[in-house]
Amino acid sequence: MNADTLLDATRTATLAVGEDGTVLAARGGFGGFVGIDLVATVGTNVFARLTPTDADELATYFIENAGEADDTVALPVPFRVGIIDDVGKSHLVDIIASGCSDQDGDRYWVVVLVPVALSASVTRSLDLEMAGADRASVKRMLCEELELDNVDYESRWLMIDFSDSAGPDVVHARDAEADLADAVRVDLADGWRPWHGVPAGGCAPVDPGLFPLNLQASMARRGWRRMIVAPVHVNARLAAVLLLVGRVPDSYPLDVVKRNMAARTQSLVKATTLLFERWAEQDHLRSAATSDALTGLGNSRALTAALTDTHRAGAVLFIDIDHFKAVNDRYGHQIGDAVLVEVATRLVASCRHGDLVTRFGGDEFVILLDGADEDLAATIGWRIIDSVSAPLGIEGGPDTISVSVGLAPRHGLDAIDVADRAMLEAKRSGRSRLATLTPR
Repeated sequence: MNADTLLDATRTATLAVGEDGTVLAARGGFGGFVGIDLVATVGTNVFARLTPTDADELATYFIENAGEADDTVALPVPFRVGIIDDVGKSHLVDIIASGCSDQDGDRYWVVVLVPVALSASVTRSLDLEMAGADRASVKRMLCEELELDNVDYESRWLMIDFSDSAGPDVVHARDAEADLADAVRVDLADGWRPWHGVPAGGCAPVDPGLFPLNLQASMARRGWRRMIVAPVHVNARLAAVLLLVGRVPDSYPLDVVKRNMAARTQSLVKATTLLFERWAEQDHLRSAATSDALTGLGNSRALTAALTDTHRAGAVLFIDIDHFKAVNDRYGHQIGDAVLVEVATRLVASCRHGDLVTRFGGDEFVILLDGADEDLAATIGWRIIDSVSAPLGIEGGPDTISVSVGLAPRHGLDAIDVADRAMLEAKRSGRSRLATLTPR
């Protein structure tokens, strides 16, 4: 086997590049090199294939090492750049470059390009997280990890994300996969559960004959027939499901997951698990800092943070339980706590979705009614009074209690003080009623 045959059989690409960036020769890329016809690159400028920032970085490296002897210009570690394929799509590759001289003394570079997808690395999403990127960007990057394009294979990742309480979302990396994500959403709503029976940490193929109709149509338009499903569990609960979809040769056995694909998928599952665990812990700490431990409502810190936007219209309700000290004295603090929890539940049920209900301290509660005028706020206030006065149903506790409610327009940080004075006026007027004050 000669050197040319050996180079052409490699999955990586090897380029000879002149000092001005002209591609002098190109070999390798067996099976297709990330959508690039390597032979056609000869005579073109390599920098035209790179994003401007990456082109500057590569040019700087070449320039800095232009005067070095051949044995000193082998880059000790690869560096990563994005290259543009024949249809304008970007692919990350690791570049390993070394400087050489021909028999006439002319300098050139031998550049080896290794697609990141071939390395089975899943560090890009972790790097994004450490750099402070938003979660949506990190999740999209998880879907971009381990993508593959060549003559015989094409792989894309989708993520079914269960972290949103509103329901599962389907994350995809590129606009071209939006229809696939939409099809999965519809099929999930219809009860499709491809991960059932797949153990935590495992992955399994999905029979194309079992694809639901929406997904089947989207896959058929691309000529795709492969799917691998891998559930992601955090604290013994399903947090996400990774779906590998794509194209494989007709001879490929669809009823198995080959060992190398299983290892790559499991590495992605581990990275996804790590990130979801990190986000869950962050959410827990954030919730603990802004939530009342007894009732689960927001606390005074959450209330103050919400009031910093002084330009938002709305109203404030200040609520105090009537004669709550007598409840504690007669029934004990355990019953008193149960009363507070029940009142909190009724306050939330009486308000609109999006209203901020907080425990201000002791037996006092403050509610921010976003965008509510005085009439709507009064309606909600009286609804609260009626709801709380209904029988409590707490064994060993009082049959009923009442609350006094103060109402004030949302007007800066002093709105709470104004609503507090209104609540005191409601108590002086006989309790179990609502009073309104406006800022002076």
